[in-house]
Amino acid sequence: MSRAAHLSIALLLLGLTSGPAGAEERWVYLGDVDDPATGARGKLSLNLNTLNRRGNHYEIWERIVFEPAARQPAAAEQAETREHRTLWAIRCRLGELAKVTEGSDGAFEPRAKVLRYSTPLTHSAGAAVIEIACREARRVNAANRPPPVDDPDGKPAPAQGLEAPPSLFESDDLHEDDE
Repeated sequence: MSRAAHLSIALLLLGLTSGPAGAEERWVYLGDVDDPATGARGKLSLNLNTLNRRGNHYEIWERIVFEPAARQPAAAEQAETREHRTLWAIRCRLGELAKVTEGSDGAFEPRAKVLRYSTPLTHSAGAAVIEIACREARRVNAANRPPPVDDPDGKPAPAQGLEAPPSLFESDDLHEDDE
């Protein structure tokens, strides 16, 4: 099977898991990554439906679907597409993330007992994970917040809109208790 056929199959599978047929999974594509060890190219995405609050942080699953490496022999073309998953812990207010567990094909590392948070570089994949996860957390928190009530003196409730898009380190919607 050609590389283009593998890509088409991978995109079709990605579409099936993110479309109505796989409504329990809502994958957001973040970009392409390269595995320096194998030369394989992968598609990085996050499952927004797995975003959960756990203690003082949020957790979300990341998936990288690797295409077969272009430099490997024809026998590798018959191999199925590999998948690697990582569970991230994220502190939105501080812009930090820590790896909880990772693995592929059902073989995951034990869950980290002590999380080692770090702040990723601005234009890295880690920063994209934080940005998307925190944006979704803010959206969910805003949707769960009760609507504003008019003041008993007859003054209208303050407007709820944003004047500008939220920034990575903006914590208006996520206070310390929300993390």
